[in-house]
Amino acid sequence: IALNFLGDCIFCFNYSKIYGDNLDNKASVIKQFGAGVYIAGLKVNNGITYATISKLEEISGAILWQKELNLPSEIMDLEYMPLDPNSGSPVEGIIIVGRTLPFTNAGLPQDNKSFIFSLDASTGNIIASKLYDSRGRESFNRIIRHPNPANSAFPYYVLGSVNVNNNPSFPPPSSVDNVVLVNLNVNLVNNYFSLYSGLNTNISEIDLEFSRGIIPLNSSNILLVGNRTNAFGWGALVKINGLTGAILYATSYQNSMDIL
Repeated sequence: IALNFLGDCIFCFNYSKIYGDNLDNKASVIKQFGAGVYIAGLKVNNGITYATISKLEEISGAILWQKELNLPSEIMDLEYMPLDPNSGSPVEGIIIVGRTLPFTNAGLPQDNKSFIFSLDASTGNIIASKLYDSRGRESFNRIIRHPNPANSAFPYYVLGSVNVNNNPSFPPPSSVDNVVLVNLNVNLVNNYFSLYSGLNTNISEIDLEFSRGIIPLNSSNILLVGNRTNAFGWGALVKINGLTGAILYATSYQNSMDIL
């Protein structure tokens, strides 16, 4: 993994480093929180892909710690968990979300799991973990910490997808997905787990793909974005009530696009 970190001037670098070992290493998500830079990546060993997470010192790029999940997996996103004893977070940390692998094999969906872990920012050790096992294919794709949450005790929102409930082709899993939204606190306790299907939106397709992005709004609500699976591939935008998870409205942009 080669990384160049920019300084304050234009076209200059604070440092440029190569990270990794003699295996195939790839970076997938890079975010800066507090005094650390966090890199979620992948390591391929004997054809099996394992998720990795590393923390770098912000100024020098020195590696402070590295962790590898002990199951075939992929980290899709991560979010900051600030030190706040009043909200139940006695340590600074991060929350990572993702899925076990394989997600697909030879183009066919696989029966996998999705996960949410919280990690201690100083050590990388796991504080809490949740492994979800819905019927068929699933993934947690995005996480945000809402700056103005509707319920201050539950500021985290995790966006993902699962196969439709009846999953008529199972086994194997189908490629037809519903969208899920999980509202969590720092201990990874659910406030709600909402499932969105073609029945509770005005988007008529069975296969829903607005699990590609999540945007916090000043109103405490959130936007879910992605695309429709109609013949035109229109973009999709769904506004969600942050307090309850209920859909406020869903609309389409009549151009072939993915909104990310």
